[in-house]
Amino acid sequence: ASEVPTGTIVLRLTASNWLGFSTNITRTIVKSTSDVPTITIDSPNPRAVSVWTSVVISATANLPACGGGGGLPLTLKWELFLQDSAGAISGSNLLPSTTPSTSTILTIPAHLLTPLSSYTARLTATSSSTSSSSVTLQASSSPPVASVKGGSRLLSPVTELVLDASTSYDPDKTAAENLADPGLTYFWECSQFTLPSGPTQSCSAASASFSITQSSSSSSATVPLVSSLLPLPSGSSYTYDFRLTVTKTSDNQTDSTSITVTVASSPPFPKDVSILPPENRLKVPTISPVILLGSASPPSGGAASLLSYSWSTVVGDVSLSDAGLLSTTLTGTSIVIRADKLTPGISYTFRLTATYLGSESWGEVSFKTNQPPLGGSFSVYPMNGTSLSTSYTLSALGWTDDTEDLPLSYLFSHSSASSLGTPSANPVFSAYLPVGDSTNSTYALNLTLTVRDALSAATVVTLCGLGDSSAAASASAAAFCEVTVMPKTATDSAALLSFVEGIAGVQVLSAVSSYDYLGATNTMQVLLSVMNSGR
Repeated sequence: ASEVPTGTIVLRLTASNWLGFSTNITRTIVKSTSDVPTITIDSPNPRAVSVWTSVVISATANLPACGGGGGLPLTLKWELFLQDSAGAISGSNLLPSTTPSTSTILTIPAHLLTPLSSYTARLTATSSSTSSSSVTLQASSSPPVASVKGGSRLLSPVTELVLDASTSYDPDKTAAENLADPGLTYFWECSQFTLPSGPTQSCSAASASFSITQSSSSSSATVPLVSSLLPLPSGSSYTYDFRLTVTKTSDNQTDSTSITVTVASSPPFPKDVSILPPENRLKVPTISPVILLGSASPPSGGAASLLSYSWSTVVGDVSLSDAGLLSTTLTGTSIVIRADKLTPGISYTFRLTATYLGSESWGEVSFKTNQPPLGGSFSVYPMNGTSLSTSYTLSALGWTDDTEDLPLSYLFSHSSASSLGTPSANPVFSAYLPVGDSTNSTYALNLTLTVRDALSAATVVTLCGLGDSSAAASASAAAFCEVTVMPKTATDSAALLSFVEGIAGVQVLSAVSSYDYLGATNTMQVLLSVMNSGR
């Protein structure tokens, strides 16, 4: 390195074969006389991101081990820029002033990015000199979410049926933006109708004068339709299937949903029974309460005080009457389902029934709960080593989730419930580990991986399985799952203390200077475990 001149050097490697064909690659190196910080951004480059969820980028920044920055602290600054069509930075820093930007972790707020645009996220580290590193973010466009207010329902022939798609939304827009202009078009069609004891027929066969199928999409989210216009023989009831297709005008992505409307001739019915869907999300997280807001009106001229309500499950693996499921009663217009009471990854349909003097109408709401990441592995190499001497590599490979639930983050921790770092998009992590259990002759250390998606659904993994302590492994399998971390040996206490001071002076101070306080804490815990090992 001493023979490399100061300044910018371009290196070229050319590879040729015996046929005379060749190719080459170039790398640019800048040699400085001052201590240049080293920055590593923990992210694919380029990286595809969703607009509707926050984007987390983590990095490491360190001063050279042989330098020290001239005694100056290491300062960090994140910036976010829009890229032009050529991929060059355009405009000013887009990060809001309220966004923390002076640590190794950057969180870009949801809906700050624009779909189908590219951005440069840049981290600059400054001490006695300055260096920077960047990653390209490619913001994707998400499909719309089709939703019919009130869902499937039961009503009387004299009740106006309003097909209302105003609860449909574009997940790439904020709630306020969707309320003002979701940028969607709506296409309704009646696909079929069915008598209780008769065959299914097309809607056009029911009545030549009745057709809800539109000739083209409309910007209006609602289609009023008086139910008495629907063909309804006296004393009978018909079931109609309506289908809604929502199109995103910016890129023509679509989503569809269907509802069933049953019209029965026994008025007076309660009117306008509907349930607002959960908060605008592609899926409903199970880690927080699920709030379902219902409403209904009495028949024309009727008194609201004569209305009564009840809730029930139509589709799903729970009964709303199960003990501890709700934090509200079953007889109000709205319910709150407690956190972690619904099963991840399945569909639910809940019904609100409104009763007026013995006559019933109902409305439904359907949604799917978010499922945590699946299908991956957790491994450690090597399985045996010595604290402060052996660097262990922890790998979490092959984890998958639905595209709309990305990105995934990975967090490794050990048996004392201490994290080995911060949540990161990098599935591979290397670190010194603390001394294992000294009461165990093998000094076994239990390691845990938490894989979390963008909606905070998490899978917790140990080396012996997916966190299921009831699934006991065989003795040989259990032995294979144990990571051994032996204490550092030394000829005497003075030698051990000298070794510990050397590690503290380099690793701890380096972590602190680069704002990696968790890394510094982890190293101190490892040092303490060595000191307490009695060796």
